[in-house]
Amino acid sequence: MDLLGVAPEPTDPARLRIEAARTCDRLRTMSLVRLAASRLDGRSRAWEAVELAQLCADEAAGLAGWPHRRLPEVADPMAGDVLATCAQDLVEQLEARPVESAAEVCATVVARMVALRRTL
Repeated sequence: MDLLGVAPEPTDPARLRIEAARTCDRLRTMSLVRLAASRLDGRSRAWEAVELAQLCADEAAGLAGWPHRRLPEVADPMAGDVLATCAQDLVEQLEARPVESAAEVCATVVARMVALRRTL
C-alpha cells in the first residue's frame, strides 16, 4: 500500500501484515519503563503483546493442523519481535490456506492488533 492507496480490507492478510508492522515498530521503539509498567488491569504492554502473539501462534497452528504450543516467556524488550514473528507465521498460513474461516481469523487479529497499538 502506498500513501495514496487504499488499505486492504481487514480480512486480507496484507492488512494484517501492515497492522503488525505498525504495532511491532511502536513496541520496539517504546521505552523499557513504559513497556514494562503495569496498567490499571495489572498487565504490562509487553504482556499484552505476547498474549496477542500467542493468539497469532494458536491461529496459525490451527490453520496448519499443528498442535498448539505455549510461547516461551521472554523479556519485555522482546515483545515486539515475538509478536512480529507470530504475526508473520499467521499471515503465511492465511495466504496458504484461503478458507472462509481464515477471513474471520484475519479480521479478528487485525482488530486486536489495532486495539493494542491504540493503547500503547
